[in-house]
Amino acid sequence: MRPWFLETYKSEPSRFWAYLQELTMLPQASSGQTNHLELEMYVYRVTVAGVLLEQMNADLAAHITDIHASVFLKLVGEGLTRSSRVSYPAVLLDTLQTRFEAIASDRCLHEETQLVTHLLDLIATASTCDAVSRDNCVQKIAKFLIDKPCADRRRFLDCVRSDVLALHIIDYMLVTWHKFSGRKSKTQSTLSSPPGMAKTAFCLQYACLPSSKTNPHEWHNFVCLLVTLVQRTLRAFSSRLCNVNAPTDDLDSPVMPVVLVTNHSAQANTLHGAFQELRSNIDSTLQSQCTSDESCGSVYSDGHSHANTLKMLFAELDLLEAEMSHPEVGERLASIKHVVLVLSGKGGVGKSSCTVQLALSLASQGHKVGILDIDLCGPSIPRMLGLEGRQIHQASAGWVPVFADSSKRLSCMSIGFLVDKNTSVVWRGPKKNAMIKQFLADVYWGDLDYLLVDTPPGTSDEHLAAVEYLQEWQPAGAVIVTTPQAVALADVKKEINFCQQVGLPVLGVVENMSGFVCPHCKECTNVFSTGGGEGLAKHYEVPFLGRAPIDPNLVMLLEQEDKTEVPNVNDPSAEKQHTTSIVDTYQRCELSKVFASIATYLDKYLTEK
Repeated sequence: MRPWFLETYKSEPSRFWAYLQELTMLPQASSGQTNHLELEMYVYRVTVAGVLLEQMNADLAAHITDIHASVFLKLVGEGLTRSSRVSYPAVLLDTLQTRFEAIASDRCLHEETQLVTHLLDLIATASTCDAVSRDNCVQKIAKFLIDKPCADRRRFLDCVRSDVLALHIIDYMLVTWHKFSGRKSKTQSTLSSPPGMAKTAFCLQYACLPSSKTNPHEWHNFVCLLVTLVQRTLRAFSSRLCNVNAPTDDLDSPVMPVVLVTNHSAQANTLHGAFQELRSNIDSTLQSQCTSDESCGSVYSDGHSHANTLKMLFAELDLLEAEMSHPEVGERLASIKHVVLVLSGKGGVGKSSCTVQLALSLASQGHKVGILDIDLCGPSIPRMLGLEGRQIHQASAGWVPVFADSSKRLSCMSIGFLVDKNTSVVWRGPKKNAMIKQFLADVYWGDLDYLLVDTPPGTSDEHLAAVEYLQEWQPAGAVIVTTPQAVALADVKKEINFCQQVGLPVLGVVENMSGFVCPHCKECTNVFSTGGGEGLAKHYEVPFLGRAPIDPNLVMLLEQEDKTEVPNVNDPSAEKQHTTSIVDTYQRCELSKVFASIATYLDKYLTEK
């Protein structure tokens, strides 16, 4: 594709933006409806535009220290190079605004979002090599965003993959539309400094709304912006290495400026102290307003009532406080001997059922076990353990997990205890990360031998958040679950690669659904073939933990409401037998022998290690 670009747009770079506009032109709707064929073609055209922008980003990154060699940089700068720098790339920024507003049409949300993300990547990369003015780009974007609703503003900032660019945009919105109550000299010096923990703490402590805008609706929008500021600051600087888009006078230098930032506990304490001042300020302002204002029952322009807005405001404050509670995670996990993640790159392979069986087997061997369900969109652990409808209790030490047996050998924490089972969890990455952090920091597990973390499929936000927050505690490793089919193995390979990239040891591979055990003759039939998991383990030189066939009795046990009733698929009409808990009932299933050997191996391996 690059040679075609060189020939087509080298002489007249501005033609590219006209071509991009033609590719992304919304289909015309006749009689209020859009032709399905036109809509399908529109999706294809937007996808092609995304590929072109992605190629531009790749070329810019490859020639970041030699900007004259990149024809794509000329396209970003509208034909101008470093020697004739533009104040900002007007066509690029106008295209960005148009494409973001097109997302609201909901024609092809994923493709349009990708397009916006690629355009923002172009701005971040071009400003890093000083081809365009970062400050002017930030001002243009901030002025466009400030009048947008809170949800749209967050959606846009989620598309900004460069944390530094996102922080500059948020800083500009705070500086321009909010006043600061600190000393003038300190305010100017702090706000002109690069993004960092100190600057974020300053914004939390001193930023305040003008006296004319102190109703809950304005406070809610303001706090949402501060929440995003804290989230991006922690994400950018907790990794301890961050690129700063600062211009350099040394044009021949092959190295871009890099600043090393350490997230010391003192900085975290400063951030938390600033938050407490912010919360105190909000409490005093709104309480005095509610006692004197007669508009408490009014409805704002976004459709939310005064009372609902207050609820949303304090929910955002709770989220903000959770974002800064990371130092407590290690304290909560100090009494847990081994933390094991259960992973798989494929959905529907039985991660949750394997997690439950492993927990039941460890508990039956006398260990104290906890299950943390971080599958926020599809929590199934409460249903499998027969704990649906149970409530989480708040104690002075934190959230108390729900126990599955009277002896309290097996406990569980899941978002399924916090929301109705029919309510969908529609959260973006930052909220998911905050929820996982809150699970790790606020749940009082007590003394545990094992904490099993049940994860959703893939390598998404939940996995990265769990690994990041557990990094200091050094989790024991991950158990990989797969089924024998090739289509599942292809995705599970990516999960093992994920473990290698983040430094998470692979404890072994379990081949789930490896055959079907007939409830009458006990013969095992290989419905989905067999041997795929074992071959995968040999290829990556990791232990193969065993095969787990489909057992109808286990399926009945996990589905039935009474977990003390022994399942009997062979004779459902026979007299019912009962045990004292699900831990004992599970021992009557044939699969308990398979997972008992897996639990024994893991316990021996981790104890010796």
